[in-house]
Amino acid sequence: MAFFSFLTNINTMKNIIHSSRALIGLFFLMAGMVPAVAEVIWPDYLIHLHGSGHAYLVDPLTDTVVADLETGQGGTLGSTTPDGSKVYVGAAASGENIVTVIDLKKRVVTARVETGSRPKHPLVSPDGQWVGINHWGLDNGQLRVSFIDTATDTVAKEIALNVAEPEATKVASMHNAWSLDSRWFYTLDRIDNQLIVIDSHNWSVTEIEVASPPHYPVPSPNGQELWLILEGNETNTPKTVVYDLTKADMPMIAQLEMPLVGEEVVEGHHGNFTQDGRYFMMCSRGPGDNLKGRAVAIFDTQTKVLVRRLTTASTGIGHTYNTPNGRYAVVTNYGNNVISIIDIAQKTVIKDLAIGTGRMGHIAFTQEGHYGYISNSLDGSLYKLDMEKLEVIKEIATNGSPGAGQVLNVWTNVFEELPRSLFTEATISQDGFLHIPRIRYKTLLGEMLLWANFTLVPTDDNRMLFEMVDFGVLSDKDEFAGEATLSAELALHIPMVRRETLYWANLQPVPSADDKLRFKVVGAGEL
Repeated sequence: MAFFSFLTNINTMKNIIHSSRALIGLFFLMAGMVPAVAEVIWPDYLIHLHGSGHAYLVDPLTDTVVADLETGQGGTLGSTTPDGSKVYVGAAASGENIVTVIDLKKRVVTARVETGSRPKHPLVSPDGQWVGINHWGLDNGQLRVSFIDTATDTVAKEIALNVAEPEATKVASMHNAWSLDSRWFYTLDRIDNQLIVIDSHNWSVTEIEVASPPHYPVPSPNGQELWLILEGNETNTPKTVVYDLTKADMPMIAQLEMPLVGEEVVEGHHGNFTQDGRYFMMCSRGPGDNLKGRAVAIFDTQTKVLVRRLTTASTGIGHTYNTPNGRYAVVTNYGNNVISIIDIAQKTVIKDLAIGTGRMGHIAFTQEGHYGYISNSLDGSLYKLDMEKLEVIKEIATNGSPGAGQVLNVWTNVFEELPRSLFTEATISQDGFLHIPRIRYKTLLGEMLLWANFTLVPTDDNRMLFEMVDFGVLSDKDEFAGEATLSAELALHIPMVRRETLYWANLQPVPSADDKLRFKVVGAGEL
């Protein structure tokens, strides 16, 4: 919005924010309120799932496999509980009907729960109470959605949906998502091309018809919208449709077409919001027998307008995984052995990496974001990436055969996004890029919550000078330990900033002839 452009000028920032009650009110209105999730805890292990029916627990401190647990054939997708204690793994191969429960503390399988034909994508609710499970197959000609109670690890509710083709053998469903308040479960009927909405308070069901096979539902970070990826078909192009969740009938408010210029093949696959919620990235993968899609479409989430279309060296692209600091998205795929790394601020691909001998499917990051662990579907290994140098630094042998799947650690509602409440720690890269994920700005008229990016400015003396290059409003108001604070006089305190080790820092604004907002470091120390 035009309002944001004013804030790059320090004098305008002071005048507008300190004296304009109308704009302060607008800021709070835009921020809205987001339902809180359960406390999210990062588990001690990475979980590398493999379609042969194995889950490999990897200790990121030693990069060694500490447990090899049996799940089920086709067990490539799972979900961690918000408290980091358990993982639920579906077995989607033909003939399977089991969800496996893994205790991460004890490193053992504690339950095998029958849910229905070919459980596809178990997903734990944000409050940790439920695991919603859709199914690739039909049960007695119906599409089943099952709900496991995490307190007992038993099926507490089953919902059977009638479909137009009860004898259908094609994939019946695909992926799921929860509303941020854990009430609504969004799943998909691909036989009848419907979005299915289940109310976990009374188990009522709403069916919404869509134009082509639905693939991936994604709630917006503020919980007010649902963005649904449609694959497209012979008569309909791939697109994202946006629904208004603030209204009971969930009206569709936008349709965002996937730009297809130069694409050899098309099929909408996954999409996700950037960590700051400003953009939505949509991938064109291509159909299962022709995985050559290379386009990432980036949409502005406020205006619903396409702002950039990127072409990657990665082919059959399926995912744009956010890094913990929100600076990059790692593009993984179903086609070749190349990942592409997108710089979110620049909206451009800055690096392509060829890794291993097969397609690169999924990645998970360590909590501080220094490393990523990416799976290779053909050679069955994990590869460790240094996220500062953007280089592969180690191969970790797990299964060693084709079929590697998802890499899990912390709970996520959407594969490619990370819980936004976790990341209060500021980070500074080797080239001086400073990202502060949460700044509580204490104005004379109230508080607002911001994120901001800074770059290191060269100086003739020994001062450390940072220039603000981008910022935005955050949707929630919850207070977290480690947040930075900005006073009404623009004194900036950063309690935790990480560059290899952890520091605190205090910064003060400095006058500038070119009206840029700059801060100098006036105090710092190691924690």
